[in-house]
Amino acid sequence: MLASRIYTHPVWNRMSPFITAVARGLATVLATFVLMASAAAGDAGITVEKAWMPAPPNGAKVAAGYMTVRNGTDRDITLVDLTSPIATRNELHTMSMDNGVMRMRKLEAGLKVPAGETVLLKPGGKHLMFMGLTRPPKAGDTVAIVLKTAAGTELPVTLNVAPLGTRVAPNS
Repeated sequence: MLASRIYTHPVWNRMSPFITAVARGLATVLATFVLMASAAAGDAGITVEKAWMPAPPNGAKVAAGYMTVRNGTDRDITLVDLTSPIATRNELHTMSMDNGVMRMRKLEAGLKVPAGETVLLKPGGKHLMFMGLTRPPKAGDTVAIVLKTAAGTELPVTLNVAPLGTRVAPNS
């Protein structure tokens, strides 16, 4: 009985459109925040370990970087780009044998990291390529890069620079 009086009260009837509009507005704001949070966390399950690069020789205009990339999500994630302050061009690459000749190619479709799996970037295989070195790193330096996924997530990574000629991840 009391409930029917509240909803039929003249004050409630005048306030009803206002309350409805506020409720709709709050629902819209809440939905927007939920969507933004899920987009921001879209590739949050990807991690990088043992990120490193050998120091390039003096005068070199190119360098390569390596790491272990783990995908802790239940869906595939593709790395599509990287940025770095040490080079004018940065790419994701692979190396393969072609008629007895080692060939290096840009991964045009990016680097796919399957759901729940790990991808190893290593010498002679998939790697980061830095071309047009502007600040060649020296052994003991660190290089900050940013990996970008197809979903737009940016993942900051620090590469440790190992001595020239190093072929395996330091401390592995």
